[in-house]
Amino acid sequence: DVVTIAQRVPYLAHPRLQMALIPAASRNILNTDEIVSELRTARRDLTVNVATMVPGHMTFAEQLRAVRESRVLVAFHGAALTHLLFLHKEASVLEYTSPRYWSRNHFMTMARQTGTTFMLDTLHPLDEQVFDQYHVPPAEFVSTINRHCPTPRLQAAMAKMAASGGALTGAVDSPPAAAGQAALPPNAVIDVNVVAGNPV
Repeated sequence: DVVTIAQRVPYLAHPRLQMALIPAASRNILNTDEIVSELRTARRDLTVNVATMVPGHMTFAEQLRAVRESRVLVAFHGAALTHLLFLHKEASVLEYTSPRYWSRNHFMTMARQTGTTFMLDTLHPLDEQVFDQYHVPPAEFVSTINRHCPTPRLQAAMAKMAASGGALTGAVDSPPAAAGQAALPPNAVIDVNVVAGNPV
């Protein structure tokens, strides 16, 4: 199984803006190397890739290939999450967001419409004076991936249980749809967690 982390880079949002006004990518996870190292140590059965899914770094064909090979697609709130439309049916998407983006739920809506398993973790900025810089707690990250990318041992247990006609308990239920929203497809899961962004 492959976990793909979409990494953000500085960009020009509009021609009238000057790059000098955007010294670094916004909504940036500062400890990507740390969480990648933690996951690789904890889950040697996984392949963990960090991809910069923008023209100039990857062709569109390369981006699609990376997504289609992924069991879990991870990204902070941003355009890279539109790639969830191309995930295979067994894959999941993990969106990191912050309170300032809570009302922007279009990626959750895409997941709802496609039946994609969707996870939402909320982080808080390390410093309110620094625009959109975040820290993902490594242990929380590994735990989230484990829930949606079972270890070989758990996969074997699930296969054995399925073969015997049993079922695993403790699955996450989909929440009821809000007023005016379509109900989730039966195979869609919304897993919402609030995670403190401060390093420990």
